[in-house]
Amino acid sequence: MLKVNQVFASELKSFDSRLRVFNSCASPMKAVRERYGCPEVDHIVSSLPLAYKKRLLSNFLSSARSNLKEGGRFLQYQYSLANYGDMKPIFSDIKLKFTLRNMPPAFVYDCLK
Repeated sequence: MLKVNQVFASELKSFDSRLRVFNSCASPMKAVRERYGCPEVDHIVSSLPLAYKKRLLSNFLSSARSNLKEGGRFLQYQYSLANYGDMKPIFSDIKLKFTLRNMPPAFVYDCLK
């Protein structure tokens, strides 16, 4: 897990010994994985706002996909459907869900590699 907030990252580490938490932003995901000997990942869960410029958004989504193992899932929480079209060229298998358990309620993009 990559977390920018060092205090939160430390607390997460103490929560579950199986969880690997790295104090880093998401941009160098592959470099962080390789540095610590982590293979491709099963799941990526993101709640980053996707209001990036198109090129940055495409780079982020492509990076997320390339770090997933085959059959891995990218879960993205958003409050609108505005980025569905940006995700479709990168993840061809996208299931869209809506959760009322989040406050405010959110859409969940469930993307399969």
